[in-house]
Amino acid sequence: MNNVINFKFGTLAKYNAIAAKDNDTLYFADGQIFKGDKVYSQKVVKVSALPEAPSQGIIYVLDDFSAKIYTGTDYVDLAVGTIGEIGDGTDNDAKVVTQAAVKEYVAKKVAGMETAEQLQAKIDAAKDAAISSATDTAAKDATSKVEAAKKALQQEIDSKVASVFRFKGAKENLGEVKSIENPAVGDVWHTNDDGKEYVYTGTEWELLGFTIDLSAYATTEAVTKAINDKFAEVTKSLEDYYTKAQIDEKVNTINTAISDAKQAAIDAAATDAQEKATKALNDAKAYADGLNGAMDTRVKATEAALTWSEIA
Repeated sequence: MNNVINFKFGTLAKYNAIAAKDNDTLYFADGQIFKGDKVYSQKVVKVSALPEAPSQGIIYVLDDFSAKIYTGTDYVDLAVGTIGEIGDGTDNDAKVVTQAAVKEYVAKKVAGMETAEQLQAKIDAAKDAAISSATDTAAKDATSKVEAAKKALQQEIDSKVASVFRFKGAKENLGEVKSIENPAVGDVWHTNDDGKEYVYTGTEWELLGFTIDLSAYATTEAVTKAINDKFAEVTKSLEDYYTKAQIDEKVNTINTAISDAKQAAIDAAATDAQEKATKALNDAKAYADGLNGAMDTRVKATEAALTWSEIA
């Protein structure tokens, strides 16, 4: 080892071609510094676009902070780029997205979305509507089935009733009906003597129907005639009584007489009271005049008895 430091410069290709690099020599190759075979620098260049004639070993940093190094033949990615806004295209799919860009993108996407409460309300409304629709449909279906079943049952009942009761004709009386040979269950015969109908049950003839006898009831014509006759009888019996107009006239006459008598009594009492009041007033006045005269005499006598003189 010597104390001399050697300095050499050239291209990186020439440096790489040195088989045994001297540890006491500093090599300057295309902007890089080496001491022996150890690199002491790595040049980094900030560019807007990758150069068409790059230098080997230089790291090129682009505007999106992606980094590439030129190996002498091609660019090698050292770091992917960073973007501050997320778009819909695919050009930046391999780049790193900032936290702010993610927040902004998510905020835009969820801005028009409904809240959980709103979604739940819609779900509940849809569920209620579905239940209501299903209930209405089930109710209508059940009603339709019930009506169909009722109709079918009624038809079956009508059919069975028609097959059970069969009107066969009329006989003069029940005896002739009972004399019928080999009757079938449900045979119905009418008897002319009593207007009734009998059905064969398989063992005997039972009463099925009969005619109602209304001979004991009055007809409308008979009731109307009875009412009219009774009204005429009552009207005839009232001919000897005063009419309402006659009674009102007599009551008015009596009321007038009572009113006249009352007024006459009032007038007479007023006249008598006036006469008595006048006499009492005159008597009182005469008595008062007498008292005044006597009092005047006494006053004069008293004044005469009194004398007045000056003290000496």
